[in-house]
Amino acid sequence: MTVSWLRSAAYAAKVVAVSLLVQAVMGLLLLTASGNKASDLGDFAGTRLWGFALLATAALTVARRLAPTAPRWKAVTVDSSLYTACLLLFTIAWYVSASGTIADAVDMGFIFLIAGLFTLQIPAAMLTATLAHRRLSTP
Repeated sequence: MTVSWLRSAAYAAKVVAVSLLVQAVMGLLLLTASGNKASDLGDFAGTRLWGFALLATAALTVARRLAPTAPRWKAVTVDSSLYTACLLLFTIAWYVSASGTIADAVDMGFIFLIAGLFTLQIPAAMLTATLAHRRLSTP
């Protein structure tokens, strides 16, 4: 049994929105605690943020729609891995298009993964996927 497009999209949007909200709050707290201005948080926002949100939402929607209904642990493992891969690949693609050097773009991709762990973005995506999975399996 598969999940409807609507439930898949709602699940994906919830996972992405909550994780990005947690990242924004934690990023703001870390920036202000380190003595930087709160306006420096704008470096993480903008077109890059919306592009990643659309990519991750689309990828999670398709994954939940096309994959058969799985136990919670398996779905969360697949979805959090897919979310992390989207973050890495989108960041690399963004920086390749901006700077043109692949080595620097790969470095920035992994720096953003580390930042995603420090700002609790990736753990928040895992937790939200775990909590939201129940809605996928109920009719």
